[in-house]
Amino acid sequence: EGLRIKELKPETAITILSEEAEAILEDLRPSPLQLLGIGVGAAAALYALVEWEKTLQLIGVIGVGQTIYRRVASYENSEDLWKDVGLLLSPVRVGAQAVSLVAAKGDTNGNGLPVSPSSSDVQNRVLQAAAKHESQPSDEGSQQDTLLNTT
Repeated sequence: EGLRIKELKPETAITILSEEAEAILEDLRPSPLQLLGIGVGAAAALYALVEWEKTLQLIGVIGVGQTIYRRVASYENSEDLWKDVGLLLSPVRVGAQAVSLVAAKGDTNGNGLPVSPSSSDVQNRVLQAAAKHESQPSDEGSQQDTLLNTT
């Protein structure tokens, strides 16, 4: 029992490979639970292939989470955390300094704020333009008067 008996027939590469495959399959007889696991794994792999964008997003989220966890776990005390936070915020400080330099170089009205026309200045300019326009004799009115007088 358990021993295999070879039949006498010419040995070719195909017969040798088929006998080896049979021997491997006899050793691997999976249980129903293993078959269920293989089926679930195959279904998950198929879903991952179909929804590859979501799969990549999930891999990215898991990777970022692991990175943060490992980083936090590597801190020996709270000083390490504060040093790391300081390093993370240094680009923000540099950006804020750049914005303040750009704002300082612009036109200012004494308090450091950029100058822009106020709404009352704009309103005064509009009223002046309207008054200037009304004070000028209209060309259409004079043309209509000359047409009426000639007829």
